[in-house]
Amino acid sequence: AGNTSIGVYVLDSNRPALEHFTLDLNAGVLALTFDKAMNVSSLMAAGYIGLQVASNGTVANVVLLTSVSSLSNNSLGTVLTLTLSFADVESIKLYDGLCALGSTSTCFLTVAGWAISDLFGNPVHDIV
Repeated sequence: AGNTSIGVYVLDSNRPALEHFTLDLNAGVLALTFDKAMNVSSLMAAGYIGLQVASNGTVANVVLLTSVSSLSNNSLGTVLTLTLSFADVESIKLYDGLCALGSTSTCFLTVAGWAISDLFGNPVHDIV
């Protein structure tokens, strides 16, 4: 078997997408699952990730995260687990109907494209 050389190397320029999320308000944990490995150190949650009651909300009805007290990821880098601040958990709980009793019909995530990027620096697709 002879050596094979690479003729052209194409850098990954595809933007990552959020596949789904889970929210546990009792534990104060938000888990984000992406379709590719993410650069954990690029996360800017404060002001760029939020929750809203409707899938097509406006800025007025979004609770934006203000801080994350801890962050971890799975071995593949595709699942990020954010431990929310006490203040953010309380804000979500106090917002009438938002993510009520774990309902998926009143719990929608918003993510600004510059909130996090993948390992190649590609920003996540916006979710509004």
